[in-house]
Amino acid sequence: MIKKILNISLFMCLACAASAQSPVDVRKLGVISSEQAHNTVWENKLYRQVEFLSDSLCGGRATGTRGSTEAAFWIARRFGQLGLLPFSGQYTKHFYGPFGRNMIGMIPGNSRGKNDSYVLVLAHYDGLGTLNGKLYPGADSNASGVVAMVSIAEMFSAMRLLGRAYDTNVIFAAVDAKSSSMKGSRALWDMIEKERLIDPVTGNVISADRIRMVVNIDQIGGTSSRLKSGREDFIIMLGRDKVGKKYADLLSWCDSRYSIDLELGFDYFGSKEFTDVFYRRVCDQKVFVENGVPAVLFTSGITMNNNKTYDAKVIGTDPATDVALIKIEETGLPVLQFADSDELRLGEWVLAIGSPLGEELRSTITAGIVSAKGRSMSNTGEFKIESFIQTDAAVNPGNSGGALVNKAGELVGINTAIISTTGSFTGYSFAVPSNIVHKVVSDLIDFGSVKRAKLGVSMSAIDEKTAEEMKLSSLDGVYIHEVVKGGAADKAGV
Repeated sequence: MIKKILNISLFMCLACAASAQSPVDVRKLGVISSEQAHNTVWENKLYRQVEFLSDSLCGGRATGTRGSTEAAFWIARRFGQLGLLPFSGQYTKHFYGPFGRNMIGMIPGNSRGKNDSYVLVLAHYDGLGTLNGKLYPGADSNASGVVAMVSIAEMFSAMRLLGRAYDTNVIFAAVDAKSSSMKGSRALWDMIEKERLIDPVTGNVISADRIRMVVNIDQIGGTSSRLKSGREDFIIMLGRDKVGKKYADLLSWCDSRYSIDLELGFDYFGSKEFTDVFYRRVCDQKVFVENGVPAVLFTSGITMNNNKTYDAKVIGTDPATDVALIKIEETGLPVLQFADSDELRLGEWVLAIGSPLGEELRSTITAGIVSAKGRSMSNTGEFKIESFIQTDAAVNPGNSGGALVNKAGELVGINTAIISTTGSFTGYSFAVPSNIVHKVVSDLIDFGSVKRAKLGVSMSAIDEKTAEEMKLSSLDGVYIHEVVKGGAADKAGV
């Protein structure tokens, strides 16, 4: 892991320096050499820094804790030692809801040209902290990323001292509260959007259009899941196709030119769907991507609760039920037995498992009873699922995809939705029954898509008003509003 941190630090240094040129001419980069980099950053030094951020003194660095404060003070000290310029006189930028702090500093461009553009290098420094008495030190998530970011700053500081010129300003930001819906990176964007981030050299507002690129370093150094060759020395870059043609092949060139010798991946283990998830939805570059700022993410992949990662291939998806089937090439994995969801009884106890409200609360278990079966929910797609299990087990954003199990630990459903006016749990949660999940999974395996019969009618239940209008003597049955021409019902003579 430490070797990869050293390599990616140099890698990112080269990439940031290259992005400073306009137009890019990588052959003329005034970058620090690998020998000079080794004299600036070496393995034992990286070990010590990661060990400090992973030590019990930092307590896992959960947002708002004493351990988080220790980590923030360490980052501020390193910024000061490297000569980074603070914004408005201080590195710390507080935000609330939850309370957190981003640490931000800048190394100004030193070319003779106009230094009015910026590269933003990010790494979140918060972790899980201590949950249920167990300390999660977070060496890979994301002490390694923070150390890599600080090492890049150290290299740029050395480049500046050696008189190497680059015409862009480099902002380094250690952001907090990724585990709370990425509140730290959103707070940083809010500063930019509201023109509250002021260049410490010129006094000018740093606007979004001046940010040439965002580089996010999130969870590097993991080796449990590797790329095709199986080598430990690898890195994944997501967003390559979003930063423009002139930057797209820059990393491959640097890897070859400077003999860094990393195996490079440009998607998330071959999965288009997961690549999109990690680039657009669950990492700190998200808010910048949403606002049209070119951004890349460097990672080695996320870990599961057992801290092991796996390559996964998406076999198929079913938007109607929000269920996806993935394949993992591994043996000895634990298996959850399916129960017959039709056998569930109202009032029966069930447990909902998931990661509500972010990574900090991963593998949370809540209990409730089955409140109703066969519930219908609105669906904008072609098919409407009318068989949801309703429970009062607490479910929040982040629980989707988690298991709903009975008292025997058997799967009776997959948590998928809540009904709420606040966006948080208010007593009503819904799961796709296991019998429907089994049908979806079987179809995805056999056909690659879910096969559903279409009756070809539009219908509704008969209430007293409908019965009175239609002069019906009974409320039994359904009222057919429309028959689709050529459909199954039409052919049957309905």
